[in-house]
Amino acid sequence: MLNFGILGNNARNLLYIKKFNDKKGIRLANNKLQTKDFLVERGIPFAKTYGVISDRKELYEFDFSYLPKKNFVVKPNQWSKWQWVYIVKYIAEELPEWNIEIVPPKNRFQRLWDQIRKIFFQEFEDKHNHHHGKYQIGDELLTDQEFRRRLLDILDGKHSMTLGWDKIIVEEKLIPGELFKEFCEFGLADIRVIAFNLVPVATMIRVPTKDSGGKANLAQWGLWFGIEVGSGKITSLLWKNKIYKFKFPKRFAHFQNRKLPYRNDILFLSSKVQYFVNLWYLALDRVITNEWPKLLEINARAGLEVQKVSDTRLKNVLHKIADLKIVDPEKWVEIAKSLFTPEKSDLLRNKLLYLSQYAKFIIKEKEEEEKIDIIVEVDLNKSGNYMSQNLFDKIKENKRERYLDLYENEITLKKAKFSSMESLVENKVILGNKTASNYLIKPVHKTLAKIEVINPQSIDPSETTELHTIDQKVDKLAKRLNLSARLRPLNYFGELDKFITLHGKYNPIFKYKWPEEQKLLQTREEIAKLTAQLHILKSPFAQIFLKKLEELELRRNLILAYSQQDFDTISLYNKKLFGEFDDGLLKIAKSKVLDRQEFGIKKGVLGKSLKLSEIEKIIEKYLIEKKIYGVDIVFSYDTLSRISLIMGKQIKISISKSAVFKEESLRATLAHEVDTHLVRYLNGIKSWRKILQSWSGFYGFDEEWLAIWNSNTVLPDDYEKISLYKKYVVTHELQKFSFSKAAEYIRFIYPERSLEWIFKTIIRSKRGIIHTENIWSWYLKDKIYLDGFTKIDQWIQAGNTPEKMYKWKMKIEDLIYII
Repeated sequence: MLNFGILGNNARNLLYIKKFNDKKGIRLANNKLQTKDFLVERGIPFAKTYGVISDRKELYEFDFSYLPKKNFVVKPNQWSKWQWVYIVKYIAEELPEWNIEIVPPKNRFQRLWDQIRKIFFQEFEDKHNHHHGKYQIGDELLTDQEFRRRLLDILDGKHSMTLGWDKIIVEEKLIPGELFKEFCEFGLADIRVIAFNLVPVATMIRVPTKDSGGKANLAQWGLWFGIEVGSGKITSLLWKNKIYKFKFPKRFAHFQNRKLPYRNDILFLSSKVQYFVNLWYLALDRVITNEWPKLLEINARAGLEVQKVSDTRLKNVLHKIADLKIVDPEKWVEIAKSLFTPEKSDLLRNKLLYLSQYAKFIIKEKEEEEKIDIIVEVDLNKSGNYMSQNLFDKIKENKRERYLDLYENEITLKKAKFSSMESLVENKVILGNKTASNYLIKPVHKTLAKIEVINPQSIDPSETTELHTIDQKVDKLAKRLNLSARLRPLNYFGELDKFITLHGKYNPIFKYKWPEEQKLLQTREEIAKLTAQLHILKSPFAQIFLKKLEELELRRNLILAYSQQDFDTISLYNKKLFGEFDDGLLKIAKSKVLDRQEFGIKKGVLGKSLKLSEIEKIIEKYLIEKKIYGVDIVFSYDTLSRISLIMGKQIKISISKSAVFKEESLRATLAHEVDTHLVRYLNGIKSWRKILQSWSGFYGFDEEWLAIWNSNTVLPDDYEKISLYKKYVVTHELQKFSFSKAAEYIRFIYPERSLEWIFKTIIRSKRGIIHTENIWSWYLKDKIYLDGFTKIDQWIQAGNTPEKMYKWKMKIEDLIYII
């Protein structure tokens, strides 16, 4: 039988490993300790290292009883097979006060061995006598002396790929997370990803069984699940050397079509690791813990079993992507998904459902067709689908063909099952979690009546239609002139890698995708035309659009200046958009930042540090309490903020993978992001006016002061939020430095932070600059947080209340146009 498209070992070695994997990268992959140190610096999660043992002296002096946990892992630094990895449980044991040992007669060989031990090992074994306890490895119980002798084999290189001297790594035993426990009944399962040319091409889960002795990598005894990269679903199974695709054995049937947890993150991390180690054909093994998917190892000469398990013909796939040149890291995972034929459910995920919307319930009988206007609501707290009694009675009469036509979304539901619910009003349908989860859900009620919030005196009735058209055009211009998107470097990860490799003593050279100058000139003409049109209108509400167009023109000029690297103009338009520094405020901020002792005392009031899984659960609960549904929580590796809102086709809360939160600081951040930015956006949607759901001109100061005021209301009374002052000082001071000198300054302000975090912080101010050794210009947006916080204090002291500011994304001065 010919296996067309299957990649063999010889082809893999000649066409991919030899051609695409350089020797330096292979040496790094073979050295597990160097790999871990190299990648941890670059933000890749690993198991914690408890210690490294380099020679016999260190082995006999190492006290395993002092490890943070009694369960740990011992493995060679340059191991090639999993059977040399020991999962150990330390059992404390007290020695008796005396012990009589009856020594049996020794033969000639034993006496000779004793002499050899005395010459070579006595020095170390004498020191080892003070160690107590026993060690359990699987079903085997070893004394301290037996355990250390076994580890000598590792030091001697018995299990090393090079058969030379090796080191022993002692690290934490990874505990599977709640979403991964079901795969780990008999041992720790792992997820293998094959990546080529930065694109993840094949994935599988290797599950230990009782027969495999707790080892996940033994194909003849273990249980391997093939994962479809496009959907993340388990689609195949290898068990006892037999492949199951269509129907799994009964004992494993519940795994079929189960989705891999953290799928997007695992795929993205795999591409990111490959980028850093410069191995273009690579296998990566991971475990999902409650904290995060953690990397076990990388392998530059991975086996090819994955194509059999996952039904992936690697030869065909690798050939397709061998010549791809991918700059934007977000494209890595997108290309991986597009290589595989998506299932229907994945296609559905590109379509939107609203929390409520109008639809038609269509009943067909022969050639007759009855159409009933209905309201469809989404309720994710319900599992099944429900309909009002009058609709249910119609389909119960006979087995006529019927379906839901959600015409606004181009969605037709033909096979959905429904139960009746007497409490529902006539002609109403509820879609539960089982059906609705197949779609993107936007937290908008399309059935709500349009809320008119504009003061009638602010709009001339004859200009309503024209203002609506202008509203749509201005919104498109705002998206085109998004500063965050335009000033984001394309080679972020490459420059981060160089920055870390050189320990922060490097000035990155960034690449950007600037809009063509002709396009920017065309945008200027559009802004000028709309401005002239608005000046003719009599409606006072037109002033809101004029102010926004004024800001958009400033943004256009700033983007043009960045594209030309015109530093004087960059500085000019930064100040016009974000304002000048206030000397008095700067003096106060510096005094607070430098008073570290006071800040250190108050840190404890924020509660315990949170794991990423805990952060996700708290946010989910917070959204439910606020009755906000359909918001996705995602984790990001290149976001420059701890938490940010993405308000596009689908609303997302993006959390930085490197985010550090304590309980109270997370609640304050949610008050900032959700209670202010998201609530104002959702309220703006109800107005059906783009400018009220996006922003009015120069709204940023007022938006941020409201957000900061919100966050401060939930912080403990005896805690002062110092980060505002730090941002103000850092944004001001970094104007004096190149990128590398700025890193030294950031280390002084934030001595506990990693190089990756320092890199992100400097980019926030240095974005848009190509050659960062220049000190001419900096991005000043981070200063508006303290500016805004100062403004609210003055506004409230003047007798105002912030309640009406929550309604729309507007400046204080623009509220005169609103009811």
